[in-house]
Amino acid sequence: MPIATRTLSTDSPIKAPRSTSPHPVITSEQNLLRLKAHLRNLPTPLLKHVHLSKVRREDPNLYFSALRDDLINLAPIVYTPTVGEGCQKYSQIYSGPEGLYLSIKDQDRIPEILQEYASSLSSLPQILVVTDGSRILGLGDLGIGGMGISVGKLNLYVAGGGVNPHGCLPVVLE
Repeated sequence: MPIATRTLSTDSPIKAPRSTSPHPVITSEQNLLRLKAHLRNLPTPLLKHVHLSKVRREDPNLYFSALRDDLINLAPIVYTPTVGEGCQKYSQIYSGPEGLYLSIKDQDRIPEILQEYASSLSSLPQILVVTDGSRILGLGDLGIGGMGISVGKLNLYVAGGGVNPHGCLPVVLE
């Protein structure tokens, strides 16, 4: 979910160091238009999903602006049906951990793991979406590949329900 990141937007609360900003500086509106144009040129929903996931990690402000601006068309890309294919191909498109992964092998250490994880956060999550990766959209047990379901649901809660993205935590039980 959203983390502190660098962005090129002039009105973003998180700024890139001056030496990494291209000239001229691009506004949030221009970035949103560029993102929409790029998405239109991607040939498959899965490629759009993967690109939007990258945008979410790199510039959550832009990502959620795009979702709020066009939720009707982007919801099927960030959630069902496209998230199902993304979950199935998780090991092929994996781009880094998101959320919290809890293994049954660590069941004796879960309180310790939760405490350690909580201490690494600037604020505690207000909402969690938890999956065990089984019965994902009728696709069977996808294990940690099911994280996409938790992430996707939280993205919709943020874009459509006004939930603070910094108060969200996707969780997979494996």
